[in-house]
Amino acid sequence: IMKKLLLFGVLALSINVFAQSTVKIGNLEVMTEDLGEMKWEEAKKACKNLGDGWRLPSKSELNLLYKNKEKIGGFANSYYWSSTEYELNSLIWIQDFVNGNQYYDEIEDSNDVRTVRAVRAINVFAQSNKLIIINSEVESGQTLGSILLPIKGVPYSVISKIIETPIPGVDFNLFNVGQKYQLVLNPQDSTLVSYTHSFSKENIIKVTLHPDLVIEKVLEMEGSKTLLNNSAKGICSLLDMYIQILNDAKEAVRLFKRYRTKNSREKILQIKRELDRLEAESDKYFEQRDGRTKADVESNIKIMQSCNSYNAFIDLNKNGGKDDLNFINNFDE
Repeated sequence: IMKKLLLFGVLALSINVFAQSTVKIGNLEVMTEDLGEMKWEEAKKACKNLGDGWRLPSKSELNLLYKNKEKIGGFANSYYWSSTEYELNSLIWIQDFVNGNQYYDEIEDSNDVRTVRAVRAINVFAQSNKLIIINSEVESGQTLGSILLPIKGVPYSVISKIIETPIPGVDFNLFNVGQKYQLVLNPQDSTLVSYTHSFSKENIIKVTLHPDLVIEKVLEMEGSKTLLNNSAKGICSLLDMYIQILNDAKEAVRLFKRYRTKNSREKILQIKRELDRLEAESDKYFEQRDGRTKADVESNIKIMQSCNSYNAFIDLNKNGGKDDLNFINNFDE
């Protein structure tokens, strides 16, 4: 009974906070104060009991909150719960709001209480589920500014940020006649949702403006064929998988050293098997065999270095990734 009363007290306080102060971040409405510290199941109930769609943020939404924590305000130097469960179902993703690192933690640890912040989704396309899509081609004399500045809500600072972002093989200052591009607009107010530009057969860049400016390489654009060749797609996909394994390895090693549970041991072994599979897959691109010449391998290395995730891969290796993988490779079954 005391637990229920305490929980009810937290909820009553939170409802008061909600009535007074929330902030919109992208497609989320976020409370500007925490609900307190509690276990994960209690945290889910506390958010749900607020009604009107309030809930724990997902792993990616929690990271969005961290990136905008100064704008939102009220965050503690603490770990926050997400709603996202890890593969083993007994683990939940959390985020450190001091350094931004994301970890997963065991639900079964009776001592684990984390801070709670509630969010709910805002449907920015509530009146229409159809985006406005405009496919066009670059005409003589057109620039990034002449394409984007006429669109409502696109300031020159956004265009400058796009131009200044280094992407191999891409020059936002130089458009060639006939290059394809696509504009996606919000049907409610005609503001820009995304801009996609085909510079060459190797580089199609998508710029997403909601909730933040994000620049990413994409493989397809409506009205255009898939332009990245199979080798490039395979190598970049392989690199993305390696990055995921490096991140998983870091957390798996941390959890195993801390808890040494059956679940954490199984996760180490699972990663070890996945590493073996990825090594065999990478041999198809980076080993001189089956007709592949030294020039082929060197070409594939250059493709890997042009992948969007290459720098993240290098950073992870520098920041202890190799040590974690060595620990897993030497782990005894």
